[in-house]
Amino acid sequence: MESGFKLVKPKQLRHRKYPYVTITKSGNLYLNINAIRKMNLLRQRYVYIFYNADEKIIALKPSPEETEATFVFSVNKKKQGGYIACKSFLGEIGLYHRLLTSSQKLRYRAIWSDKDKMLYIPLTQEGLKKFLNIEANHENPLE
Repeated sequence: MESGFKLVKPKQLRHRKYPYVTITKSGNLYLNINAIRKMNLLRQRYVYIFYNADEKIIALKPSPEETEATFVFSVNKKKQGGYIACKSFLGEIGLYHRLLTSSQKLRYRAIWSDKDKMLYIPLTQEGLKKFLNIEANHENPLE
């Protein structure tokens, strides 16, 4: 390598390490590859969505088959992410309106629970801190 060159590293490595969910203006929950791997969504294409209004936590549970209560999960062409189209759900909980009035996407760190086989998405920083304490004690935040 020529002298004088300096290696430049990406600044946002956190998105490569943890599952993240981004809520897009089109009304989709976009999951990064880490979330997809945790939920095994490259093989399963259906997801149940749960919401705890008191704690402000969304939970996603993979399903091996389609039911009247499941949402369809679609993988992008490069298989590096995918999305769940759920504009009506986001509207019901007030997030879609918040998106329309925001200048940016809403991105949340998600936490996978091996015990519950669910991906939890705390919508507040307080919820994330509380959830990490709950998960350490192996409790279910939706109960």
